[in-house]
Amino acid sequence: MYWFDILELMEKNKKRWLTAKELELLFKQKFNKTPTHQNFLKTLSKLVKNKQIQKRILGYRRYIYCLGCNDKNA
Repeated sequence: MYWFDILELMEKNKKRWLTAKELELLFKQKFNKTPTHQNFLKTLSKLVKNKQIQKRILGYRRYIYCLGCNDKNA
């Protein structure tokens, strides 16, 4: 699993907030592979750290991710 695969998935769902589980299901459908949840979260956190995607906190250890969303208007 590579970070650009996740960016490709998020490009198709641009301006839509998705949970990590939803992204994992999309990844499995597209690439027919099941990444470990821990590796998937690490990759998402790297993308957030590099400011390629946005992250919002929903609650305790619950996050949603978006590509191309303005956090101010969300």
